[in-house]
Amino acid sequence: MIIPMLAARSTSKPLSVAVLDATGSLREPVEEALRAARFDGKLRFQVQPVPGDGPEGGPAALATPGASEAALKKAVLEGKLDGYLELPADAVSAGTARYFGRNVSNRIDLRTMERAVSDVLVGQRLAGPGSTPRR
Repeated sequence: MIIPMLAARSTSKPLSVAVLDATGSLREPVEEALRAARFDGKLRFQVQPVPGDGPEGGPAALATPGASEAALKKAVLEGKLDGYLELPADAVSAGTARYFGRNVSNRIDLRTMERAVSDVLVGQRLAGPGSTPRR
């Protein structure tokens, strides 16, 4: 019985997610990583703009904390988003991010998201000051 359940999960529709970035510099690379993330050859995430953060409540040009977090929570509760990823100001140095969603039990998608975000954070850390590339 476990195998059919896992197979059903891997064919489920991609999660609709948004990225809330308190660093001001990680939103684009994380969104790109999520758009490219696949499991079993299938795209797993549809990245959406942060609702209510643009002019007159329209799509956000840049996702910022504050009122955006309330708009994201509302979008999740209303079913417009499956969830959102929050990148705190110390995301690179602490290596942390938080996912808030209606369903956090899908280990396949959560692990896929974790890998995508981790790759970006490690890349940023390695490219940061004090790091010298190996020759």
